[in-house]
Amino acid sequence: MKKLITALLALTTVFGTVGGFSACGRAEGEKFDEKKSHLYIGIYNAGYGDEYAKDLKARFEAFYATESFEAGKTGVQVHISDVAQGNALVDKIAVSTAAEVFFTSNLDYYQYVDRGLVLNIDDVVTDKLNKYGENSSIEDRMDKNVADFYKTDNGYYAVPYVASYSGMAMNVDLFEEKELYFAKGGCPSEYLRTNSACDPALEGEWDESMYVFTGKGEKSAGPDGKYGTSDDGEPATYEEFFAFCEHCYDSDVQAFHWPGKYDWTFSQPMIQMIADYEGAEQMALNYSFKGTAKSLIQVDEDGTVTKLPDTEITSATGYKLAQQAGKYYVLDFVEKLLQNKKYYNEGLSLKNKAHTHRDAQTDFVAGGHLPKQKEIALLVDGEWWWNEAQPSFDTVATYTNGKYTAENRRFKMLSFPKATNEKVGDPFTVLIDSTSVCAINASIPSSKIKMAKEFVKFAFTNASNLQFTKLTSCARPFDYEYSDGYLEGLNYFQKSVVETYAKASECFVGSKSKLYIYNSFDFFNMENFWATKIGNSDFDMPVTAFARNGKTAIEYFNGLQKVKNKENWDYEYSRYYE
Repeated sequence: MKKLITALLALTTVFGTVGGFSACGRAEGEKFDEKKSHLYIGIYNAGYGDEYAKDLKARFEAFYATESFEAGKTGVQVHISDVAQGNALVDKIAVSTAAEVFFTSNLDYYQYVDRGLVLNIDDVVTDKLNKYGENSSIEDRMDKNVADFYKTDNGYYAVPYVASYSGMAMNVDLFEEKELYFAKGGCPSEYLRTNSACDPALEGEWDESMYVFTGKGEKSAGPDGKYGTSDDGEPATYEEFFAFCEHCYDSDVQAFHWPGKYDWTFSQPMIQMIADYEGAEQMALNYSFKGTAKSLIQVDEDGTVTKLPDTEITSATGYKLAQQAGKYYVLDFVEKLLQNKKYYNEGLSLKNKAHTHRDAQTDFVAGGHLPKQKEIALLVDGEWWWNEAQPSFDTVATYTNGKYTAENRRFKMLSFPKATNEKVGDPFTVLIDSTSVCAINASIPSSKIKMAKEFVKFAFTNASNLQFTKLTSCARPFDYEYSDGYLEGLNYFQKSVVETYAKASECFVGSKSKLYIYNSFDFFNMENFWATKIGNSDFDMPVTAFARNGKTAIEYFNGLQKVKNKENWDYEYSRYYE
C-alpha cells in the first residue's frame, strides 16, 4: 500500500436468501432475464454505499455480455442486496443459501475457513489478470502482511476489500476562513525545529497569548515536521491541539463534534492514535504477541509515570501490553479534551441519545450554511463519512442554490497530533483492518463457480480498485498503478485519502499467531480492547467513563491491567500458548 492510489470497514444487516435476492436485488425497473446466468452478491450498504457495487455490476455485465457460463445461457445478470457482518453471517450462511459472493466486515476469517463456509479461491488470487488487460495478480499487489495472513496452508479463501482508518475530518475551507492554522514559528513544535519562536517555548511556558495563527500566510510544519506537506498548520502535538481548541472557541467555532447516540465513535480513533504513538512495530505486538515491548509504563495514582524495562512479549505474556505508554497518553488526552465542554456541543454529543452519525455529519457540513447551524472545525468519524454524508451535502447545495456543493468544498482527515514535541516528525501509522473481505459462499451451485470467481477477479483489478476509491473515498490494501488523469479526477477529500496512505507506516490488525487466529474477535473488537474495571464498575468505552461517569485516565489505564492480568489471561488463553 506504499504506492496506494486507492482506497475502509463494514457492515450490519442480515443475509437474505437467494429468493429474496432475485426479488429485491435487481436495479429499479430491471427485468429478470431468463436467458442470462444470474449471480447474487451481497454488500454492506452503509458507509460505502452501493454505487461501487452498481458500477461493478454494470462493467462486469458489459464485459461478459456475449459469453456463456452456463449451458443455454448468454451473458450475466448481477443482483445486489444487503448482507450481515461478523458472527451474524456465520449462522445464516451455514443453514441457508445466501448471497453467492459477499463483501462483509467484522468477519472471523479463520472460523469461516475452518467451518467450510467459504470457497477456496487460491486460483483467483494468484492467477495473472491478463484477461482484464493486467499482467499482475491480486496477490502481487496485496500488502505483504495482509497476504501472509489470508494465505492458509491450502491457499486463499477471501480477498480483503477495504482498509480501515478513522479519526477526525477537518473543514479546510473553515480553517482558512477563520485562520485556525498555526503560523510558521507560532507554536512550541516550531521553536524546536526552527528556533524561530519566542524564548518561552524552550522553557515550556507557552500560554494562549503566545500562539500565532494564520490565514493565507506561512504555516507551521505540522505533525510530520516537514514544510510544504498536507498537514502544514495543523496541531503538531496534544498541547497544540488544546491551544487550537481554545482558538476555535475565541473565533466562535465549535472545535469538534460527534454523535450523542454512539459513545464508541471515539473508541476506534483512539486505537488509531495509540498506533500512531507506538509505531507499527510496537502496535503489532497486540496482534502477533511476538517481540519486545519497549514502551511499557507504570502510572501511580498521583500521575507519576515510571518507564518499565523492555519486556519480551509472547502469547503467554500478552496481557502486559495493557501497560503500553500510548494507551495512557491517548486516554489522558481524551479525558482532558472532554473535560472542557466549551470545545463541543454537550447537548448533542453527550445528552442527546437520538443524535446519530448522520445527524452529526449534517451538523458538520451545514455549519455556517444553514440557519442556526454553528460552524464546526472537526468531526470524529471514519474516512467513509464523506460518502455517507452526501445527502447532507446535497441539502446544503440546494439551500445555497448550488454555491456550496460537495465537489467545490474542501475537507480532509486531520493528521493525528503527536503526544510530545520529541515525536513530531515520526511517520503517521495507520491500522489495516483484517476483517473486511470479499469471499464466495461455499454453497454456491457448482455451475456458477467459474462465473463467481471471474467476478471476484474483476472486482479487484487495478481499474476496479481505482473506481472503488473514486466512488467511496476509501482505501484498499493494495499497490496500484494510476491511470492517466485519475488523480485529476478526484475531489479534494479523495486526493487527501490517497496521499495519507501513500506516506503512512502500516500496522496490520492480525497475525497467524495461534492465540490471534482462534480469538481474533477478542483483539480486533474495540469494546474488548478498551475493557477496564474501575472500582466495582466495568467500562468498555472511554467516553462513557470520562464524560458520563467522571472517571480519570489514570483510573482507566490501571483498570485495563485489572482486566488483562496473568490470572485472567491464563484462564482464557493458556491452551493457545506457543
